[in-house]
Amino acid sequence: MLYRYAESKLENWYCQRERKNIKPLMIRGARQVGKSTLVREFCRKKKLQLIEINLERHQELAPYFKKFDISGLLSEFEAISNLQTNNPDSLIFLDEIQSVPEAIPCLRYFLEDRPGLPVVSAGSLLEFVLEDHEFEMPVGRVEYLHLGPMTYGEFLLAMNEQPLADGAGKFSTNLHEKRLARFREFLFVGGMPEAVASFVETKSQIEARNVQNRIILNYLDDFPKYAGHAHIQRIRKVFNHVPFHLGQKVKFSNISPDDQARDIKQAIHLLVLSQTLVPVVHSSASGLPLSSFAGEKHFKLYFLDVGLANAMARVHWETLDYKAGENMFFERAGSCAEQFVAQHLLNIERNSGLFSNLYYWMRESKSSNAELDFLIERQNEIIPVEVKAGKSGKMRSLAQFISEKAPKHAIRLDLNPASKIKLGDTILNSSPLYEAELVLSLV
Repeated sequence: MLYRYAESKLENWYCQRERKNIKPLMIRGARQVGKSTLVREFCRKKKLQLIEINLERHQELAPYFKKFDISGLLSEFEAISNLQTNNPDSLIFLDEIQSVPEAIPCLRYFLEDRPGLPVVSAGSLLEFVLEDHEFEMPVGRVEYLHLGPMTYGEFLLAMNEQPLADGAGKFSTNLHEKRLARFREFLFVGGMPEAVASFVETKSQIEARNVQNRIILNYLDDFPKYAGHAHIQRIRKVFNHVPFHLGQKVKFSNISPDDQARDIKQAIHLLVLSQTLVPVVHSSASGLPLSSFAGEKHFKLYFLDVGLANAMARVHWETLDYKAGENMFFERAGSCAEQFVAQHLLNIERNSGLFSNLYYWMRESKSSNAELDFLIERQNEIIPVEVKAGKSGKMRSLAQFISEKAPKHAIRLDLNPASKIKLGDTILNSSPLYEAELVLSLV
């Protein structure tokens, strides 16, 4: 099975059981990123008794959740699973929890009525319920874990490339060339677990692409679950538009000249809630937090996963072919590189406990336009991140940002080996693109 870094987070959470203060855990993430598999694999490795209740299939439990009847719920769980909840090695998994919204505020009472009982919940369209809920959220009584597509590091482990994964942050020409070769594979296969598993087993790009196409169809089939009939066509327009325009500033009329801007904006919002699209919002970066200086009028969109985006854009394996160490000479090189970085930065942000936007910086003027790909904030510092698809490329936008904002640190991701230089008072850390998930170690 595929190893996920989130297993260590599950382990840390589970260790609280011994102190009888283990809070229910809610796993958030898009469809088919492996939430249920993560829980099942954790229980298998720990030899725990998994009591899995799919609430989409057992909506008759809603009255028990509504009354916060923990004793009644545990009896029902035992009847459904034929397992005993008082087993000290039990773990209760409430899957598709969005199907019974009453279950969410009830989670806190598992901690109060049955301290020490591990309870995990998950749901693919959970964000819709969390946004529209009419109940009191169990603030401070529930822990959250974000799960996205597999990272490049996880992909290396899946491909049995432990030395490449362990050597992250280290450099040799041989390691660099091998990582670039696997990086090309990741741009095609992406991080959706089913596609990765298919590629690991068959080594076939065709089979991996077939899996990706099935996942895309499943996403299309989800649209009626969170949109009325009038919205479905608009959602399709947005869904089909973004993979061809990754990282471009959104202009509603470019997506659909026949629809009102507010309707396209709503379609985008729904796809963001489903975590299919990743918004990157403009911030003037005039202070912290970045959100206080953000203007949602200007934003870019990326897709959930680089592999799915390339599948939708019909990018073939041969298109991604480039010799290790050379520039990525193909039409979508820049957008692929940005997409790769965006999904890894989002994973970092979400797993830091923040469920916020990514940000970028731009300046529009008649004499000098500039756009910097990403901004991250850490330890009371704004850190600009520039992405280049090759080994060369000017740093004009980054230089303008440094000149105006004088950050302590800046990051450049490209195909060069790691390096560190000073630009005035700013330390510029450069690192290979494939190490995007390690950017925080650079500052």
